[in-house]
Amino acid sequence: EREQRQLNVMLDGGVKDDSLVQQRNYRYARLLWEFWKRDVDLFPNEILVRRSGLATKPHAILFVFDGSMEEIPDGEEETKFYRDIIAMTREKGYQYPQVVLTRIDRVEETLLREAAEAGEDPELKLLQALDRKIEGVVERLGISRASVHFTENYHSGTSNTSEGRNVSVDYHALKILTQCCSSADAFVAQSLHGGPRQSVCSIQ
Repeated sequence: EREQRQLNVMLDGGVKDDSLVQQRNYRYARLLWEFWKRDVDLFPNEILVRRSGLATKPHAILFVFDGSMEEIPDGEEETKFYRDIIAMTREKGYQYPQVVLTRIDRVEETLLREAAEAGEDPELKLLQALDRKIEGVVERLGISRASVHFTENYHSGTSNTSEGRNVSVDYHALKILTQCCSSADAFVAQSLHGGPRQSVCSIQ
């Protein structure tokens, strides 16, 4: 309930930019009315805006998971939680929530090692593994394949390999940003004109 209440406050545009959203674990003694509030309603006043609207609402929703995990989300309870959260966002008009799976470089390293030991094609093995991860997320969360993205950590060093991988990270980050912008355009259009519309925003 606490996490859903947190999200609800953000989706309603009630939180200032660059704020950490969490409930206070105490009540102000001088404000007697606070003693009748539920725990989930105790938000610090400094993060809240006085008047919410389209300008204060988030325009795109992005969920980030550790892509190196075997199961995403992790278990039935966590899957139900995120399905409920995604259903809540759609009720609020966010028809295209995005999912990003990070740390895919760890998956790649493990698969390359296993493929070398088994004498298998490493690129094929990686593509198959990533496809299974995408299908798993799509099935568990009820979202489209186009809404699932991969990324990895930046890698330090000056070798060609490190530089090449960092360019790859930049490319995937740009693709994620582009899709989020498209989702934001669709949300704004729906809010202003009352109808869902997927933006034509794209990268060249």
